[in-house]
Amino acid sequence: MNGTSMASPHVVGMMALAKVQFPDETAAELADRARFSVDYVSSLDPLTMSGGRINALKALGSRPKISNYSMRCQVNSGFNVAVCGIVVTGPPSSSKRVVFRALGPTLTGYGIAGALANPTITIFNGSGAVIATINDWSDLSAGDQAEITSYGMAPPNSLESAWIGNLSPGAYTVHLSGVGGGTGIGMIEAFDTQSTTSPRLFNTSTRCEVGTGAAVATAGLIVSGDKPRQVYIRALGPTLSSFGVPGALADTKLTLRNSTGSILASNDNWRDYDGTSSALELRLARTGYPPINALESAIVMRLSPGAYTVTLEGVGGATGVGLIEINEY
Repeated sequence: MNGTSMASPHVVGMMALAKVQFPDETAAELADRARFSVDYVSSLDPLTMSGGRINALKALGSRPKISNYSMRCQVNSGFNVAVCGIVVTGPPSSSKRVVFRALGPTLTGYGIAGALANPTITIFNGSGAVIATINDWSDLSAGDQAEITSYGMAPPNSLESAWIGNLSPGAYTVHLSGVGGGTGIGMIEAFDTQSTTSPRLFNTSTRCEVGTGAAVATAGLIVSGDKPRQVYIRALGPTLSSFGVPGALADTKLTLRNSTGSILASNDNWRDYDGTSSALELRLARTGYPPINALESAIVMRLSPGAYTVTLEGVGGATGVGLIEINEY
């Protein structure tokens, strides 16, 4: 800055580009994004300006997004079934076509011992009303089966579950449980079937029993597009006790890996993530939902397009109920 109050044309141009790229964000949010995570741009291609209009797609590329989310975890009965939450954002009149899928028997083929024998899913809207309950793949209509199959998302085993439908902007939860109270390791997945970036899956989370070994909670996500996407991941444990969750995990730990299994980041206590408490605390406070307890975990990182996994475990091999949450930021 040169000490004057007038922003340079370059700053104005980049803010305009950013507003097109992130239309749902306020000016303050755009400024915060720019302060922490701007892709380096030495100069704008002259062709990005045409007829007085800014070609944001050419300047910044297609908007990145999280297009797939999955969670593999221990599924118990009663209060401790796995609960997956998603938030769809976008214009009120819009909708996002989403596939939910639950796997159990298929996991055995990947060396997972104690897989859930017969998973079932129940989908709720933000008011708690049931949208659908799906036990077996055969519960779907032939048309829904054909569409899910066309996306390559059909469950491999007939006892596994899937659903497809249009979701309006809002919050939803999917309960993954075992038929007849069965328990075991299961996987719940959410797929964005559309290439559009508004509306989009903005937030995904899962509350589940966190065990050890194969029963640690393992989330997967896919970032699509041709630019990095800043992602905020947090894990809650002690905080859940204040919401009446029994047996909450006392001390959480997050580990983020890329598709080759290399560790990109790991965090035990969230205030230690960047070596200082104040910088990260201020940054995460801007999201409106930083971790609450000092023993909880957080990772903020710009992820290039590709596949990633995040594991949630208890420090020292502890077990309990935890929540892992992945947010676009």
